Amino acid sequence: MVYNNPMLNKKGANMTMKEIESKQAIARSNLWSLVHEVSKLDMDLARKLDVVNSDVQEMSYRKGLEDGITKFGNS
Repeated sequence: MVYNNPMLNKKGANMTMKEIESKQAIARSNLWSLVHEVSKLDMDLARKLDVVNSDVQEMSYRKGLEDGITKFGNS
């Protein structure tokens, strides 16, 4: 398994940081929309999804710190 491969756009070129952040924002929005829709049917399940979503975001943030990638550039 390769962990350090760059994210590629539809053209096969490396994605810019702005493109990556845009995709992440869309994914986060979709996840929160899913939690909201599930909450209409089953609040207990929605709470569990909320916790999982938050954990995934925290893991992503910590992985970025570990790799030296922050919102303010490489450190």
